[in-house]
Amino acid sequence: MRTNALVALLLLAASGCSTRSRSRADAGTVERRGRAAPVEVQLPPSDDGWRCVATLTPGDDPTVGVVLVHQLGSTRREWAPLVERLQRGRAVTTLAVDLRGHGASTLGPRNEHVAWTSFGTDTRRWRDASLDVLAAVQYLRTSGATRVVVVGSSFGATASLLAATAQPPERAPIDALAMLSPGEAYRGVDARDAMETYLRSGRPLWALAGEGDGPSAAAVRALLPVALPHVTRRVIEGASEHGVALGNRGPDGWNDLDGWIRARFAPAQPPSAMAPDASNPLEFQGDS
Repeated sequence: MRTNALVALLLLAASGCSTRSRSRADAGTVERRGRAAPVEVQLPPSDDGWRCVATLTPGDDPTVGVVLVHQLGSTRREWAPLVERLQRGRAVTTLAVDLRGHGASTLGPRNEHVAWTSFGTDTRRWRDASLDVLAAVQYLRTSGATRVVVVGSSFGATASLLAATAQPPERAPIDALAMLSPGEAYRGVDARDAMETYLRSGRPLWALAGEGDGPSAAAVRALLPVALPHVTRRVIEGASEHGVALGNRGPDGWNDLDGWIRARFAPAQPPSAMAPDASNPLEFQGDS
């Protein structure tokens, strides 16, 4: 009799645990479903008339936004793993853009279809991709964002850097810049002067390359030769991946960038948190 009673109690306890587990899981499902779904948006025309397309994934605080700029020959979809990461916990708004001639952004200023492969060796046409980045930043600004971070991969990092230095620092619409596998002169676009201008502005900068990706590793060291309190620079030993592939190397590949963004621009964080902090454990200079 006592045995049957004990079995009944165990079954009741297990049922209660199962119910609580389901409740927690259901609560998590409700939280995810309560967020706005990603939506494709048309950006305002760039200064030279391109109308690029982007994917907006809303976060929990519309005053903070991250523009994501893909590498050459890719599309905004390459950012899916980072977008998913930034949606965890207190979700961060992201806007992943298709640069001119890529993905859905192939309609040029004269309503002609243009592919990036047609740009050839015309440096000006490559430099003008920075105007697409500014259009994306402007979209977030007019949507209520008061703090905007731009993350660029490979050539997208160059376009983002040019966008961040297109105006005087006090008027620049980009508050911080992150660069994956940057280059010194992708497609003939020299990034050195723009980098010097950006560093003088004192705005936060994060840069990452793989040691086995020789040109990008060299670019990180050449563009950022001196340790500065507002600069986070890393060259990963044993890594040869390029661009977003660096973040996709493993389950923790996006930890550094996710932490860097949230440390300064996370939702509900005061604007003063954007100031450079040399004591922050996420802030590291040199290579590792």
